[in-house]
Amino acid sequence: MFPLSGTQFPKSNEELAAALRGSLSEVFSFPDLNCVVKIEEGKWPVMDRVVVNLSGGTVRIAEPPPKPEPVGPREPGIAVGQLAILGHPMRYQQSECDLDVTARNVRFDFGRDAAGKPMLVLTDATDGRVEFKIARGDLQSAILAAANTAAKPHGIAIQEFELNLASAGPRSLIRTSSCVMAGPPIVRCTPGSSRRSLRPNAKAGCSCPGKQSESPTARTPAARSRGASTFTT
Repeated sequence: MFPLSGTQFPKSNEELAAALRGSLSEVFSFPDLNCVVKIEEGKWPVMDRVVVNLSGGTVRIAEPPPKPEPVGPREPGIAVGQLAILGHPMRYQQSECDLDVTARNVRFDFGRDAAGKPMLVLTDATDGRVEFKIARGDLQSAILAAANTAAKPHGIAIQEFELNLASAGPRSLIRTSSCVMAGPPIVRCTPGSSRRSLRPNAKAGCSCPGKQSESPTARTPAARSRGASTFTT
């Protein structure tokens, strides 16, 4: 699905290109926005080829936009003989990646999301191909940046992140990771006293009557977390 800028459905190749460029410019910054969308030949609403070139684009938003979901009735849209989406490279903070998406005989309906904004809704395609390339170091940096963005409102900073990848089969991937986190100040109670002390960069701990010692994690400036996930494509 492709969100479109504006409030009305496009009615020409030129209006479609402008609506796609406007929507993409809300997420990316480009060296030359006019070169991002190219529509070749064809007569509306049938186009021979559409190229969306994200090369050199840099993600300019801190958080990803919500996934576009069509609601309500749709209208007949456009047909594209060949669709190509390119990114050589695309950038997110200090990370780079390469993207190639190609498909033939692509059909879209016009739809609207819950806020009433127009979008293209994919209904059919043949011979689709998606290729995404990223170095492990760039992937690690991108995950760290995204995680810190999500954790910042909660007063948590992720200081280190280590990513390891292993193949579990021809269509699956196992990710193991570890990170060092620094948390917000905690409130610590002391037996026989109403005084409370704040300790920054530690997990919550509490000394109560009959328990005179803190947990080891509460004495360290940062806590290490490890996890594992499995991805299947």
